[in-house]
Amino acid sequence: MLQQIRAVTEGTFAPANQRMLDTLLDHPDLDAEVSSLAKLRQHLELWMTKYERCSGTRRDGRLLAESVGWPPGVGDAVWEWIEIHKPWHAARGRHVAAVQTCG
Repeated sequence: MLQQIRAVTEGTFAPANQRMLDTLLDHPDLDAEVSSLAKLRQHLELWMTKYERCSGTRRDGRLLAESVGWPPGVGDAVWEWIEIHKPWHAARGRHVAAVQTCG
């Protein structure tokens, strides 16, 4: 079972989290427009740091616990922002897909 969890972490969560973090870092002005994105960025920075330093696991094979959780309501807040800014949505649909899968 731990191998399956590790495979999902490495194959799905890590790439999606990195894409979301890259998007937030590329567009820092979004923090002012969607307040929960600052907390999401903190969550993703912590998650990626732990993943990169520890490969997402402890020595006993269990996943590391996070001290900064996924911000509640961030998915809805992002989709609300997208509805207001549809041209952005069409131009950057590949980034939106990452938010949608985690949302």
